[in-house]
Amino acid sequence: MARCVRGADRPPVTVLVIDTGVVKDLHTMHPWMRGVVPPAPADEMDPRAAEHRTLPPVPGGPFVPGAGPLSPGGPLFPGVPGTGGSGLRPPPTHDPAGFVREYVGHGTFIAGLVQAVAPHTRVTVSNKMTPAGCVLEEEFAKRLLAALEPGWPDIISLSAGAANGLFTPLMGLEWFLDALKDHPGTLLVAAAGNNGSDAPFWPAAAARYPAENDGVVSVGALRVDGREGACFTDHGEWVRVYAPGERLVGAFLGADGPQPYRYQHSTFERCRYLASYDAPFLYDCTCGFPARVGALSESPQVADQAAFTGRAKWSGTSFSTPIVAAMIADHMVTTGERDPRAAAKDLMRLQAYGATVRGVPVRALRPSGWNPVPVTPLPHV
Repeated sequence: MARCVRGADRPPVTVLVIDTGVVKDLHTMHPWMRGVVPPAPADEMDPRAAEHRTLPPVPGGPFVPGAGPLSPGGPLFPGVPGTGGSGLRPPPTHDPAGFVREYVGHGTFIAGLVQAVAPHTRVTVSNKMTPAGCVLEEEFAKRLLAALEPGWPDIISLSAGAANGLFTPLMGLEWFLDALKDHPGTLLVAAAGNNGSDAPFWPAAAARYPAENDGVVSVGALRVDGREGACFTDHGEWVRVYAPGERLVGAFLGADGPQPYRYQHSTFERCRYLASYDAPFLYDCTCGFPARVGALSESPQVADQAAFTGRAKWSGTSFSTPIVAAMIADHMVTTGERDPRAAAKDLMRLQAYGATVRGVPVRALRPSGWNPVPVTPLPHV
């Protein structure tokens, strides 16, 4: 199918990644982002009133993180309750021992995936989810709405949420979901979660009710062969589509030489998500391969270490989500469709294929250029 790239007379397709922002050394290690404007100095930045960065449209390329500089986007937004203020320093990227902290680079990795799959879109990265971790659900909703204060994009890519075990939303997220209904020109693409469970994960689980709110696409993760769900992916009738989310390679830290990382979690002798009755689905998953020792289960002196030089390998529905968001955006660019919700339905009709999760047939998407890798089945013990 011939590609049609939007010209100057057409507004660009916009994707907003609400996450941890981008690392300041991004331009140093990634030539395809050498025009990046680095984040504001730490003493000028409020981690809750996030600054934005914009990735403008660039020529296409292969399925590797690449293409395009960053330029400044919107201002700080101190007017939203619970998200404003000034004079606060963002969390440091390294711990006192000099190791990269957990979650650092999360937004950078996601932004690289979106730009790689949809190079002709305009991608804005918000760091409203800095610092990453746990917040009250009310605070979570406030951060989401604060990220949208400059305007609602065509597509939101959100790799965060929480499970409550119910098919009713978290009360704190009702504000956000109601606002989404009032913006029919925006589609939320949300991660289904990494609990290996069928318990609804919000706001992704809002996709269970398309008649009430057709503005949500929930995304689970496929393992590296693209045929079966990754062991950790949440699943169930509320997950609308699955995409590659295991051992993906993307942009990360690495300025001025290797950046050391000390693993926090140890691997397991058995898959932590698939039980004995799931024996037909056991494989060499990320729970145990490659084996490593983490600082939280042993002393820091024993924990395994790694060094990053600009790229990393990461797994999770956090990363299958931006792939789907980008595929929808790229479909809009290709077809000229201006409605992201219609584009999502059309993309799934044209490109979705059959996979399985715990033996249940599901819809799956995979981007052009992504190559599946065989898995090694494990014997039942």
